[in-house]
Amino acid sequence: MNALLSALPTSRMIQVRYPSFKQLMYSSTAVTSTQAFTQTNSARIAHHNDCFLASSTDFGTYDNTATQYPYMEQDTKFLAMGGETCAMNLPRSGCASALQEMAKFHWSFMNLDYFPGVIDGFQTNNCYADIENKLGYRFELRSSTFPTTAMVGSVLPVNFKLLNAGFAAPYNARTVSLILKNTTTNQIVSLPMNTDPRRWLGPTEIIVAENLQLPSSLPVGNYRLYLHIADASPSLANRPEYAIQMANSNMWNASTGYNDLNYILNVTSPLALAENVKFESVIYPVPAQNELHVEMAGIENYQVVLYNSLGQKIDTEQSLVNNRKTIYVNGLSDGVYFVEISKDGIKDTRRVVLTDD
Repeated sequence: MNALLSALPTSRMIQVRYPSFKQLMYSSTAVTSTQAFTQTNSARIAHHNDCFLASSTDFGTYDNTATQYPYMEQDTKFLAMGGETCAMNLPRSGCASALQEMAKFHWSFMNLDYFPGVIDGFQTNNCYADIENKLGYRFELRSSTFPTTAMVGSVLPVNFKLLNAGFAAPYNARTVSLILKNTTTNQIVSLPMNTDPRRWLGPTEIIVAENLQLPSSLPVGNYRLYLHIADASPSLANRPEYAIQMANSNMWNASTGYNDLNYILNVTSPLALAENVKFESVIYPVPAQNELHVEMAGIENYQVVLYNSLGQKIDTEQSLVNNRKTIYVNGLSDGVYFVEISKDGIKDTRRVVLTDD
């Protein structure tokens, strides 16, 4: 086995017929989440059951099911698992046992040509289609959350909720990217994500939450969002037939390999902040609720304007008492705003936060 592993790229696995082979040569302890995908020999030796369901031990696949079943259940979370049937053995070779053990041992593939009697039984008892759908991974997007707008160069928070309805997760490396496609120019911008689909294992809901950096050179405009789960190999990364398709309807674009998130993000330019000009002013309270005060000597000679995070001017009522201007902000939405103080073409812009709380 060491020779076979040495002859292959370290990103590839081999499969052994009997779990005992791996246990005797390497370790009787299954691969842990920490050890998974580390390219060590143990993390690259997967499993193949050549007589699935054929007997209580699958014709000698297992020496001791009491110890090897838990071992295989853990090991196959991170390693390829598959095989074929080889004999009729009802009721064990029927649908109930097949579905239960494929889920337990995270099956990714099965030879559906053999054994004919067993495969025919799957079809007759109406579990064949279920097995086809669940072999390997089957990712369903439950929800995705994004802000409606984001400024160039800012952090974009993204949140996905997924369900893997398949028996297994991918066992080869994948890259995940959020794709931004400009709705006017069709410019494509790819934002890499850190999440690893090899760890998107069901049946519980998978939550992916990351903060992505928008490029400072990104043109302003509207962008349609896509999820791209590509092969990690550079030569295959842009080939759509190697990308992962979500199971949801009306998401897949076969020509690009992108999954359409059906969302438009508005990218705006930040207000130009004059970093070298700061008036001797005090703005309070922050966060502000109903009133925002701007205090400085000679404030009556300055113009004070409030802008939202899109750079749009907000018409507000103001009052002046001595050296303090009060901006009445009740009724405005929570969020980040900018106060611009200007005189004779010189501007000082300050960031403030408004809240209803």
